[in-house]
Amino acid sequence: MSDTAGSSADKMKTEQSTKSESSIPSNLQRIQQKKAQVCGWSRDRKLSKLAIYSSCQECNCNGWKAPTQKVTSTLATASDPCHNCTHLLSQHTSHLSVLPEEEINRLLGMVVDVENIFMSMHRESDSDNKSVYYYLFKLLRRCIVEMRKPSIEGPLGQPPFELPSIAKGVMNFVLYKFSHLTQKDWQAMYDLAKMFLHSLNHWTFETPSARLQTASEEEASAYKVNYTRWLVFCHVPAFCDSLRHYETTTVFGKTMLRAVFKSVKKQLVDKCHMEKDRMPADKRTLVLTHFPRFLNLIEEEIYGVNSPIWDPEFKHLPPAHLQATLERRKAAEQAAAAAAAAAAAAAAATTATSSSGKTPVSPKSGKNFASPTNNTLTGSFASSNPASLGATNNISNVTVKIKSEKPDSPAPTLMPAASPGIGIKRPASDSPDNKKAESPRSGFGVSDVKRRKIGLTAEDLDDVPEAVVKQIVRDINDDSPGGPNSVFKECIPPDIVAKGEEESGLIRVALVYNCLDRQVDRQFIPWLIGLQGVFSHQLPRMPLGYISRLVFDPKHKTLALIKEQKPIGGICFRPFLSQGFSEIVFCAVSSNEQLKGYGTHLMNHLKEYHMRIGIHHFLTFADEFAIGYFRKQGFSKDICLDSSVYQGFIKDYDGATLMHCQLNPRIVYTELSSVIRKQKEVLKRLIDQKKDEVEKVHPGLTCFKEGVRCIPVEAIPGIRETGWRPAVRNTRVSRLQVECAHPDSLHKALRNVINAIKNHELAWPFQKPVDKVAVPDYYDHIKYPMDLKTMTERLKAGYYTTRRLFIADMQRIFNNCRIYNSPETEYYMCANTLDRYFQAKMRELGLWDK
Repeated sequence: MSDTAGSSADKMKTEQSTKSESSIPSNLQRIQQKKAQVCGWSRDRKLSKLAIYSSCQECNCNGWKAPTQKVTSTLATASDPCHNCTHLLSQHTSHLSVLPEEEINRLLGMVVDVENIFMSMHRESDSDNKSVYYYLFKLLRRCIVEMRKPSIEGPLGQPPFELPSIAKGVMNFVLYKFSHLTQKDWQAMYDLAKMFLHSLNHWTFETPSARLQTASEEEASAYKVNYTRWLVFCHVPAFCDSLRHYETTTVFGKTMLRAVFKSVKKQLVDKCHMEKDRMPADKRTLVLTHFPRFLNLIEEEIYGVNSPIWDPEFKHLPPAHLQATLERRKAAEQAAAAAAAAAAAAAAATTATSSSGKTPVSPKSGKNFASPTNNTLTGSFASSNPASLGATNNISNVTVKIKSEKPDSPAPTLMPAASPGIGIKRPASDSPDNKKAESPRSGFGVSDVKRRKIGLTAEDLDDVPEAVVKQIVRDINDDSPGGPNSVFKECIPPDIVAKGEEESGLIRVALVYNCLDRQVDRQFIPWLIGLQGVFSHQLPRMPLGYISRLVFDPKHKTLALIKEQKPIGGICFRPFLSQGFSEIVFCAVSSNEQLKGYGTHLMNHLKEYHMRIGIHHFLTFADEFAIGYFRKQGFSKDICLDSSVYQGFIKDYDGATLMHCQLNPRIVYTELSSVIRKQKEVLKRLIDQKKDEVEKVHPGLTCFKEGVRCIPVEAIPGIRETGWRPAVRNTRVSRLQVECAHPDSLHKALRNVINAIKNHELAWPFQKPVDKVAVPDYYDHIKYPMDLKTMTERLKAGYYTTRRLFIADMQRIFNNCRIYNSPETEYYMCANTLDRYFQAKMRELGLWDK
């Protein structure tokens, strides 16, 4: 229906939004055919093509250029000189010849994308669009030179840019407005919603320069940011698959939809009337009559002030027919799960009997990990691309989950405690960065995928039989603190105590907040007043008025720990959904309830709540007394978020330290400590079982008495039984290949090193370039200056593709200082001390092999 997508050569103008969407597959097909053709070339021809975009290994030439006398139709040879630097073609491709065929093909695909972007850039007339194309062109060229995957970083941020997304808001709208309809009518509204989302995903929006003619300067400036994000993350990657592609409706929210809806609506309606003669008769009424009404209704919710469809916690009962379908499906899934569990138990019993000769004991069944909300429907539209207006969609395309909670609950509570097996993970589909689902793997054997990744053989791994691990887990459950065989029950860890109290109903966790535009639970206000008292008593430095203003502010929420219907602790926070982080403003537990694990218990529940609403970052300003607590909860002084994400959103506090915590979507935080504790205990018991085998006494060596002066280490009796293997020294070339293959991990390690160096107390002379005015003769003696500020800028720009480049610049800082200053000066002493500290940090991270 939305025939508005353009190809790589299309100019991004409003008048082209009616271009037929059939051009999308045709252009993409041509691009893929071109890439397949290039990948089918001979290896010499591939290297010749890559040489044009690869830097010379002998000089600074950024690409091989054919000599003027060379006939262009003739394939270049390794002995052909470069027109720019006169070095041979082989010197431009020497570092490429060792790469596997798969990596060569990936680089060639990037070359095709670079050429497509280059053509689009030259055909583009809008200056803003041209600059974006030029940025992506330079990015891909640099990634080809550095042989790494392209990653877009900077002030634009990372998707999603606003939550809830457009797709989630439209789904909420369908539930909110049409749940009372019959199955046939509801299906029709659902089809219209999918058609609208599909249109937005393939729409070519008007440029910021065109928007400036009809909007204010402030509105145009905000639109320009979102338009640039759309261009970089949605539009260009549609035909340039070297860049990760995002759907418009999944990464943008209400702000973007408000900016484009009116023009999109008008053109959509006009397009429907233009193509009415091509539509099937059964769809003509739906599109010409009901679709405009659908757009009018959703327009009211888009521009409404208090529309509930944009509430991150929107909940609504599903239609009756859909709820019945879900219940049948849930019953079928439970039956299938029960059958699979029975089969797994039978297989485990057979394995245990055959290995030990004893009758196996069935393990205790753990509680299912559930997410409690009211009996409501949540979910999102599945990504869809109907080929035409006449496409029909089955109701199973909607992803829904029915979640239950105990009735008569006075307030919504968070996740109940659970007891999953050791090593439990969330499915990979829960993570926004993972598309393929992985089933959690019980036990401790390393999978074939992991084995290939780390390059180990089966002999190196020596996997423990699963039956042995299961028996150890059963013993741990019996002997664990609080278990049936536990002797010292008073030594139970605090986090287990807190979980036990929650399971028994002694305490519970509730999300409480104030709201001005709708009725809240009547218990919330007394609890908020109690939390105000807890925060003011435990945080005496904070003014009472300031605490009251934030606790009762509708934009802030508080995770409260309730005991005997009174709050004894809580964490007050403000979520910034559009920025993807939450700020923790207060965190306290009553003094008479401390040292019971309540603080950790609260923080784990807070992390689980944020995983459900799609926020994976915490920021907080911690005073000197709170730094230790937050560090134990996974917070760090190293801020991984770009400053543009949070500056202007959170308030600075004097005398406090900004700390950051990034959540891992694969971790169940309410079970993390118990899982780690059990894993440690399993490893300890496995080591104890191996002691008898390892601590075997072998006869002494008698060969030296016979005149032998030395023997290989592997000839020592019993050395291999201990797990020793000959060390294989990597060559310089192989180390460089490993570093180039994992640029993200290298960048993170180097960033940690340079931050540690900059924070050292003796790093003050090297923080920025030497001032020419203060030291006029410095640059007469030092021809190649270097400083920590310049190194930080180079690191952000991706200059340090190997650790040797990083080490060279850091050593240049210290050597320059020693050259210019005499040994008795303070600067000389700072250079020596910081040099030793730098080498120690590099050795600590395994980056120093001198």
